[in-house]
Amino acid sequence: MSIKHKYRIREKSIVVIYVFALMVAMLSSSIAKVSAGALTNMWAIETNMDASGSSQLWVAFQAATTAAPGTITITMNGTGAAVNASPTIDATHCQGASGVFNFLNSGAGATYLPGSPAATGASNVISITGATSLTATTKYCIGFTGSAITTNPSAAGIYSFVIADTSDTGTAYYPILAGGTNEQIAVSASVSSTFTLTLSGTTDTLGTLSTASVISSAGVNATVSTNAAYGPQLFIYDSQTGLHSTNAAHIIASKNPNNTSAQTISTTTENYIANATYTSNTSGDTMTVAAPFAGTGATGDGLSPYPAELAYATATAAPTNAAIVNIKESATITNITPEASDYSDTVYIVGTGTF
Repeated sequence: MSIKHKYRIREKSIVVIYVFALMVAMLSSSIAKVSAGALTNMWAIETNMDASGSSQLWVAFQAATTAAPGTITITMNGTGAAVNASPTIDATHCQGASGVFNFLNSGAGATYLPGSPAATGASNVISITGATSLTATTKYCIGFTGSAITTNPSAAGIYSFVIADTSDTGTAYYPILAGGTNEQIAVSASVSSTFTLTLSGTTDTLGTLSTASVISSAGVNATVSTNAAYGPQLFIYDSQTGLHSTNAAHIIASKNPNNTSAQTISTTTENYIANATYTSNTSGDTMTVAAPFAGTGATGDGLSPYPAELAYATATAAPTNAAIVNIKESATITNITPEASDYSDTVYIVGTGTF
């Protein structure tokens, strides 16, 4: 009897130990389940939603646990899905209230993953290392530029990215379209050719000419703007090939018009010339005065009814805005130049642009 009694005691002890072990296992399992958090506010945005297309990628999530994340994995589900082996991280465009992710229009943008994240890809999984501790309830994001997603799933549908770290996991969904231009807006525009030329005045008085010195006018500014790819050109010509007096029936002649270099006039002869200087511009290319007219006072070139180049775009390959060229006339006379008060000429400034 005593032997049988001892056997029952042992049997009960074994049952108690078994039940205790089972309770410990269940508790451990429960603890493990509680410690694994669920990421929330999951977003995933691709820049190409076409089936089998390549795309940039941005993802965002709200951390559930305050802990170091270890390796963060982004698994792209869907037949045919594949990622770049060396995805390029975008560290800037998802931060702040104006970033890519503005969580549910809350005005609070996401925070870039802390630390020094680095990414590699294999098959359909992007792995991120180097991130430091995440804070629960904080919203994080990271982006990948270029062809981070080398191939989208091959068929239209709703697919998922599973984002996981050592503590938390969550799923973000993304749509794939049949292909073509479903998500594209073709924007077109045109810019018309422009050219403006204005003169600061329509008269330029020489006044009374003298045998003692070269007399020059005050000058008129020609202001030119154009969006011509190779800039503007200005040309000059006149109506009389000199200063003409009807009363005296005489012309103070232009000196050697249409030369390749500047001429010089003196008080020992009757001569008439024009010259120019480049002043300034607002933006774009500057201008250079053509060699025959580059001078002041007694230096310049004679005019004729045939246009001569006055100034041109310096770089010859850029538009210009509000470039100013100042044009003056100069004249000399001799002791036998006929007296008259109606000596006059009409000077024309014209231009063009190479568009």
